[in-house]
Amino acid sequence: MHTPSKRFIQLRSPGDLFETIVIRRTPWVGAVVVCEGEFDERVLKLVAERLDFMPNAPIAVTHAGGVDVVPRLAVALVALLKLIRKTRKIAFIVDAEDRRPLERVAEILNEARRRGLRIGGVEPVRDCSNVYKSKVDDVEVYIAVSGLPGLAQFRKWQMEDHALKLKILEGKLDPANLQDIEESKQVVTGEEALKELEEASLEHVKESYNHIACLLSTLHTA
Repeated sequence: MHTPSKRFIQLRSPGDLFETIVIRRTPWVGAVVVCEGEFDERVLKLVAERLDFMPNAPIAVTHAGGVDVVPRLAVALVALLKLIRKTRKIAFIVDAEDRRPLERVAEILNEARRRGLRIGGVEPVRDCSNVYKSKVDDVEVYIAVSGLPGLAQFRKWQMEDHALKLKILEGKLDPANLQDIEESKQVVTGEEALKELEEASLEHVKESYNHIACLLSTLHTA
């Protein structure tokens, strides 16, 4: 398998982008991926490892520290990418929480619109679940929304939903046991989710974390 260091350039924080790419003179990055939180970032890297994903150029990755930060952060990072001209692609991985996927996408893009940036149309990425693409000025923006509203009547939807689906596909969880559960974090912890992701069949990983696998494939080929 390829080593993680060849797949990803780790940013200490989103603000580390300028130092990493400009000051350290990184020649090119395939894309910048901003995950909502640290757990989402770990899932991204582990799915990439399971898929033996190798981009044409390393992907800079970091996490925002919360979903509410992402819209404002998106505007700043798009402006920075336009300035440094080392990539024209940025992606965000966010939880749906209590919103539908397109509502979450609209939150991010509307913040950019309020700041005077030109927003292109929003399209679903072909053959992907809840992955959308747009343009902010001349920067390609991809947004993958985590959460599975059809899995159970949860109060909010999040990355851990995909861990539950994986456990169901692996025969380790009966969906009937989710009837009185408000959110997936009551059933599976982050560490349990990562362990299951390491051990499950590759086909079940692809099906459960389709939005992550599809985002990685899109960034590789776009």
